[in-house]
Amino acid sequence: MHLYACAAKQKAAQAFKTGQKGLFFMTFEFSNKVKDLKPSAIREIFKSLTDPSVISFAAGNPSPLSFPVDKLQKLANEIFETESAKSLQYGITEGR
Repeated sequence: MHLYACAAKQKAAQAFKTGQKGLFFMTFEFSNKVKDLKPSAIREIFKSLTDPSVISFAAGNPSPLSFPVDKLQKLANEIFETESAKSLQYGITEGR
């Protein structure tokens, strides 16, 4: 256990024993394996997609204006009216 974490754990245990209330802060350090990791380029691109001034041409992220909401709502209503329980149940997939 890292020295800082160990000291914080000891402080918290002592506070618990004595009934002391308050905040205790721990210092966290990452291992050498992960401390130099860089963020995913894809994740960074998707962050910019929340900006309404950005028009994305990225595959898999179409404009919400292109969604046929009315048609999808009509289809969903039909399914829920005729096969609601079946449509919400897990089942075997065809695997095509």
